[in-house]
Amino acid sequence: MRDQLDHLAKMAERPNVTLQIVPLNVTNASAPAIPVTYLRFGGLDLPDVVYLEHIRSANFLEDRDETEEYRIVLDRLADEALTPRESVEMLRRTIDERYALSS
Repeated sequence: MRDQLDHLAKMAERPNVTLQIVPLNVTNASAPAIPVTYLRFGGLDLPDVVYLEHIRSANFLEDRDETEEYRIVLDRLADEALTPRESVEMLRRTIDERYALSS
Protein backbone atom coordinates (compact mmCIF):
# COMPACT_ATOMS: atom_id res chain seq x y z
CA MET A 1 0.00 0.00 0.00
CA ARG A 2 2.93 2.31 0.61
CA ASP A 3 3.87 2.09 -3.06
CA GLN A 4 0.32 3.01 -4.03
CA LEU A 5 0.32 6.05 -1.73
CA ASP A 6 3.75 7.10 -3.03
CA HIS A 7 2.46 6.77 -6.58
CA LEU A 8 -0.60 8.92 -5.83
CA ALA A 9 1.56 11.62 -4.24
CA LYS A 10 3.89 11.65 -7.26
CA MET A 11 1.01 11.77 -9.75
CA ALA A 12 -0.52 14.69 -7.83
CA GLU A 13 2.58 16.73 -8.74
CA ARG A 14 1.65 16.60 -12.42
CA PRO A 15 0.03 19.76 -13.76
CA ASN A 16 -2.82 17.82 -15.37
CA VAL A 17 -3.74 15.86 -12.22
CA THR A 18 -5.85 17.08 -9.31
CA LEU A 19 -5.99 14.80 -6.30
CA GLN A 20 -8.42 15.49 -3.49
CA ILE A 21 -9.18 13.25 -0.52
CA VAL A 22 -12.67 13.20 0.92
CA PRO A 23 -12.42 12.68 4.70
CA LEU A 24 -14.40 9.78 6.13
CA ASN A 25 -16.60 12.15 8.15
CA VAL A 26 -17.96 13.79 4.99
CA THR A 27 -21.31 12.40 3.97
CA ASN A 28 -22.69 13.55 0.68
CA ALA A 29 -25.99 11.86 -0.04
CA SER A 30 -25.84 12.83 -3.70
CA ALA A 31 -22.41 11.28 -4.27
CA PRO A 32 -22.40 8.18 -6.48
CA ALA A 33 -21.97 4.87 -4.65
CA ILE A 34 -19.88 3.42 -7.50
CA PRO A 35 -16.51 4.46 -8.94
CA VAL A 36 -16.90 7.42 -11.31
CA THR A 37 -14.36 8.87 -13.69
CA TYR A 38 -15.19 12.22 -15.27
CA LEU A 39 -13.22 12.89 -18.43
CA ARG A 40 -12.76 16.36 -19.89
CA PHE A 41 -10.85 16.90 -23.08
CA GLY A 42 -9.77 20.51 -22.68
CA GLY A 43 -8.89 22.27 -25.88
CA LEU A 44 -10.35 19.53 -28.05
CA ASP A 45 -13.77 19.65 -29.62
CA LEU A 46 -14.95 16.55 -27.75
CA PRO A 47 -17.80 16.23 -25.26
CA ASP A 48 -17.22 15.36 -21.61
CA VAL A 49 -17.58 11.66 -20.82
CA VAL A 50 -18.52 9.90 -17.59
CA TYR A 51 -17.14 6.40 -17.06
CA LEU A 52 -19.08 4.27 -14.55
CA GLU A 53 -17.43 1.08 -13.37
CA HIS A 54 -19.56 -1.81 -12.14
CA ILE A 55 -18.65 -5.29 -10.87
CA ARG A 56 -19.33 -7.01 -14.19
CA SER A 57 -19.54 -4.16 -16.64
CA ALA A 58 -18.88 -0.50 -17.31
CA ASN A 59 -20.76 2.34 -18.96
CA PHE A 60 -19.71 5.46 -20.81
CA LEU A 61 -22.16 8.36 -20.62
CA GLU A 62 -21.82 11.02 -23.28
CA ASP A 63 -25.23 12.71 -23.15
CA ARG A 64 -24.66 16.33 -22.11
CA ASP A 65 -27.52 16.33 -19.56
CA GLU A 66 -26.25 13.15 -17.90
CA THR A 67 -22.63 14.26 -17.77
CA GLU A 68 -23.69 17.66 -16.39
CA GLU A 69 -25.49 15.95 -13.48
CA TYR A 70 -22.30 14.08 -12.58
CA ARG A 71 -20.20 17.24 -12.93
CA ILE A 72 -22.44 19.06 -10.45
CA VAL A 73 -22.35 16.21 -7.93
CA LEU A 74 -18.58 15.79 -8.24
CA ASP A 75 -18.04 19.55 -7.91
CA ARG A 76 -20.03 19.52 -4.67
CA LEU A 77 -18.00 16.61 -3.39
CA ALA A 78 -14.76 18.41 -4.32
CA ASP A 79 -15.94 21.41 -2.32
CA GLU A 80 -16.21 19.17 0.76
CA ALA A 81 -12.89 17.42 0.15
CA LEU A 82 -9.49 18.48 1.34
CA THR A 83 -7.71 20.89 -0.98
CA PRO A 84 -5.19 19.33 -3.37
CA ARG A 85 -2.33 20.58 -1.17
CA GLU A 86 -3.97 19.26 2.03
CA SER A 87 -4.63 15.94 0.31
CA VAL A 88 -0.98 15.46 -0.68
CA GLU A 89 0.11 16.49 2.82
CA MET A 90 -2.25 13.89 4.26
CA LEU A 91 -0.83 11.22 1.94
CA ARG A 92 2.73 12.07 2.95
CA ARG A 93 1.81 12.11 6.67
CA THR A 94 0.14 8.73 6.30
CA ILE A 95 3.21 7.33 4.57
CA ASP A 96 5.50 8.72 7.29
CA GLU A 97 3.32 7.53 10.17
CA ARG A 98 2.37 4.07 8.91
CA TYR A 99 5.38 3.05 6.90
CA ALA A 100 8.37 4.78 8.50
CA LEU A 101 9.64 1.53 10.01
CA SER A 102 9.23 -0.52 6.84
CA SER A 103 11.49 1.63 4.65
